[in-house]
Amino acid sequence: MPAAVKKEKSLLESLLQRHGAILLRGFDSTAADFNDVVEAFGYEELPYVGGPTPRTKVVGHFITANDSPKVYVAVAAAVVPSEIVFLLRRRSGFRGRNGNTSKPYSCEYSGAKLKEKKNMAAKFTTVETPFQRKYGGITFPAVLSPAMRTCTLPAAVKEQKSLLESLLQRQCAILFRGFDATATAADFNDVVEAFGYEELPYVGGPSTRTKVVSSYPRKLFFFCEEEAAFGGETPILLSHIVYEKMKEKYPDFVEKLEKLGLIYTIFADEEDDNSSALGRGWKSMFHTEDKIVAQQRAAKLNTKLEWTEKGVKMIMGPAPGIKWDETRPRKTWFNSMAAAYTAEGGDRNDSEKMGVSFGDGSPLPENVIHDCLKIMEEESIYVTWQKGDILLVDNLAVLHSRKPFTPPRRILASLYK
Repeated sequence: MPAAVKKEKSLLESLLQRHGAILLRGFDSTAADFNDVVEAFGYEELPYVGGPTPRTKVVGHFITANDSPKVYVAVAAAVVPSEIVFLLRRRSGFRGRNGNTSKPYSCEYSGAKLKEKKNMAAKFTTVETPFQRKYGGITFPAVLSPAMRTCTLPAAVKEQKSLLESLLQRQCAILFRGFDATATAADFNDVVEAFGYEELPYVGGPSTRTKVVSSYPRKLFFFCEEEAAFGGETPILLSHIVYEKMKEKYPDFVEKLEKLGLIYTIFADEEDDNSSALGRGWKSMFHTEDKIVAQQRAAKLNTKLEWTEKGVKMIMGPAPGIKWDETRPRKTWFNSMAAAYTAEGGDRNDSEKMGVSFGDGSPLPENVIHDCLKIMEEESIYVTWQKGDILLVDNLAVLHSRKPFTPPRRILASLYK
């Protein structure tokens, strides 16, 4: 355990900050082992001086928590440590409020105080918003604002990256709001670079996007440079919730989806059509004007190109419809099935519109798609953008989309492995 504590100290402190207490169970430990564990945390010891409860010195830094078998509640103390660590040596037979102690009980602790240092609480403050939702006691998404006006987001990210990643692992998305120094694309770039992730170029996607600054993306960043005059919210939802509800309602469909995957069919013109949400032309889609180069890049994305008089027909897949999130661990709904089926121009009777089918080419049941859309709508949380907002999303855990808007609206995105 000492080695694990040293390696994951920032994670453990993040958990302590959030939950107030951590019980480490299943490690065979003696009093000497306990001493090693506490020393691994590296806190400054606070001697037990002036307290009324009977205690016995054991080893190293430790004394018994209370030698008396009687129930005792102490409210006042001469000195209060910031952290208290306990080790159970012998289990008590105590049962209930009035039970007898049939076996000897001994519990040892080290009173320790955390040296003054910059921690997550000194940089960020947790904010509650109307659009957040709780799942099993976990708030989705996390919303962080600066604890002090002098706090700059890039510096805070560099200092607290491990804690932020722990928070992202737990809550799947983090919205950074209220950082005054984050107002431009260049500011956004500084924040993203502070995380130090490996960038993933946006190649082969149909959505019209403009590059401003510089496999599938695991992490997505969104930045609000300019709010919409009306609308333009970004719905986000937990993908494992969609999977669980679809699995419960349509087990045969989900089993077939897992087995066969999906094939997406997209038609693209040569040039971008910014009036369409799916109007990206093949030249900007594959970052080339050369059809041969476009085909080579498409092949790396498991996509086949068929050239037409108007542009190109792209056949993508079969692609997985369900993925396994090994870090949580659980299955997630990882597809654009509903969006492709109901997308702008997604008429099933029109052979030159965007479409989707099972990996073997068989059609998707329309009633299932519409029920999936209903589930997604019910589970969606609408992020209403404010200028300067930055949203970090775990792409394997969270689905996202966009609501219609009245211009102006400028949301920048960055994709990372």
